[in-house]
Amino acid sequence: MTDTKRFVITNDTGAIKVGTDAFYVLIQTALQDHKPHAIEVFVSDGPTDTNGYMQVTVIKGALSIMNHKESLAHLSGRYGVYVKTEDENASVIFEKWNGL
Repeated sequence: MTDTKRFVITNDTGAIKVGTDAFYVLIQTALQDHKPHAIEVFVSDGPTDTNGYMQVTVIKGALSIMNHKESLAHLSGRYGVYVKTEDENASVIFEKWNGL
């Protein structure tokens, strides 16, 4: 059974920060109107339902998902990153790719 953790990030940048103290990337959600939005973030340790989501990138390494300077989750390995934006709502899935 796949274990999935859920977080909610509220920000006005429309992005999720993923990386280390020295280097990070922003995963864009298309909510870039500088208004606060809640973004659901799911971290799955294996295959999960990504129907309706668009794969935006692949990340690999020992990384953190951050909300401002707070670390919400630590990732280790290779993950597919999927985004879905509908109206004022966005969600992001980090799906661990085992064996790749």
